[in-house]
Amino acid sequence: MKKEGFESVTLTTKEKTEEKIIYLLDDGEEKYYKLLGRASGINFNHCFTLGMKHKENFWNSVFAHKISTNREQTDMIEQTTGEKYIAIEFYELNS
Repeated sequence: MKKEGFESVTLTTKEKTEEKIIYLLDDGEEKYYKLLGRASGINFNHCFTLGMKHKENFWNSVFAHKISTNREQTDMIEQTTGEKYIAIEFYELNS
């Protein structure tokens, strides 16, 4: 895991505000983690928000991420919208 590679995400609800660090995996490290899902978006926060909306318990489960090399869906979105998108894979710790 890259010590300097991480994203900080903040979740604010009526009850509290939480901050979470999502670590960036080096190539090959993903084999030590369980894939939560992939998202294509305009930036990391957009992808993270999609994960929150579409994966139950995402906030509590997500631990790390990496830029996905599977860009098939992302390339189709870019062709349709004319905008640049990224694809991110999210991972949780193996239990």
